[in-house]
Amino acid sequence: MNHKEMERWYRLKKIQTAAQVMVVLAVVLIIIGYAVSKFTREPAETFSSTTPGSGMLIENFAYSSPGIHNWELKAASAIVSDAFNNVDLTDPKVLYKGGKGGVISLTAENGKLDKNSKKVSAEGNVKVAYREFSFFTGQIDYFDDK
Repeated sequence: MNHKEMERWYRLKKIQTAAQVMVVLAVVLIIIGYAVSKFTREPAETFSSTTPGSGMLIENFAYSSPGIHNWELKAASAIVSDAFNNVDLTDPKVLYKGGKGGVISLTAENGKLDKNSKKVSAEGNVKVAYREFSFFTGQIDYFDDK
């Protein structure tokens, strides 16, 4: 080994050692930064659901049922189950579009929609209107298949 090769070997060793020291320092600084941020930040607020039971709250809910006897459902708010099958409604309004341009409207204080059975239930000051006729009841159920 001549003098130049020995100098090159020592330079490479010093560069390798310096690179290893830099990597170790970077890792130590990252760990220290994480620890400092963990202990100095404010605790995260815990999330709590505002809806009773399980499901999600939807404002200005809308649903329509296509088919021979199509109908539209709108509500001020709705709580939808986790499986998206059951919906509890607040201030529901339903429009049933019948044959020959006839439209039946239904309004109530509360309601439920079961998408599996295509059943709509309404209760509390239920009003059913068709043309100039109005019918009032405390509760009513509608089955889309019937």
